[in-house]
Amino acid sequence: MSQPVPLDSRPLNYWRLSFSIAEAAADCREAPWYGPWSIAIQQLFENFCPYPFVTITYPQYPVTKDVDSMIPDEEVEGEDNSDGEDEGDSDDEMTSPSPRTAPSPEVYKGFHQDLPKTPPKLSPPRLVKLKRKKRSTRIPDFVQLVFKIRVQPPNNTLVIPQAHIKRIILLVEIKRAVDNCQEWFFHEVFDQTDQQAVHAFASYPEIKTLGVIVALGDCWTYREYDRHNMESSPTPSERNDATYHESDLVSPSTIVTDVQQHFGRRGFARLQEPASEAAFIAIHQRLQAMYKSSL
Repeated sequence: MSQPVPLDSRPLNYWRLSFSIAEAAADCREAPWYGPWSIAIQQLFENFCPYPFVTITYPQYPVTKDVDSMIPDEEVEGEDNSDGEDEGDSDDEMTSPSPRTAPSPEVYKGFHQDLPKTPPKLSPPRLVKLKRKKRSTRIPDFVQLVFKIRVQPPNNTLVIPQAHIKRIILLVEIKRAVDNCQEWFFHEVFDQTDQQAVHAFASYPEIKTLGVIVALGDCWTYREYDRHNMESSPTPSERNDATYHESDLVSPSTIVTDVQQHFGRRGFARLQEPASEAAFIAIHQRLQAMYKSSL
């Protein structure tokens, strides 16, 4: 029989995270895991930077300007998704709404309204999936930004209009939970975050290093991207090799010893485990050093 636990034995944030994990674990989709991770990221960045720096967590933040964050509803509804597979991006295709139908004339109660005679033109399913894939490599589930607010001496008066410098320091990519999680399960997701990092470095030339968290439900791991490693891979000889494919490329992300030591032999942690909390402390410190060196 389970033992009663006093509510005040843990801080409120512990219970918030605990209940949100339980809620997400009761589902088989990706989207419910945004709840626990929004709480976890908030905790990761508590007391992170002093004035005049501020840090903000942005969901679905584009790291490049060449893609829209939304696909028109009619394209989502027109997608052929009979197998119910999760494409791996932030949209939950399993919950796509049923196709719209034209409202009945009675709805308009006496005034004239032209009703659609044909359904809206839909993009081919393959085109929609290509758009989704493009978006998933440019719009992480969460992005952590640090802003340096520009002020005027001697009294640190805020410049009007507000002026600031911003830097991306962390990408977060979340997938649905898996049974019997193994370290190599994360490797496929790094194919996606590798591309996100490429676009982030291209959009923000001042950034030298980026952190990345990849999560499979409440299981997660951490790596970092270095601009130099991104620029040197693939090599010129690989580009000229007709048999070379990007899928053959090993992720340019690097394992960070300060964090990895808390993951142990399995190579990842699980939210609310002591190893997870210790790893978050190490990441907090690394990201602090990262923003201070770039702003």
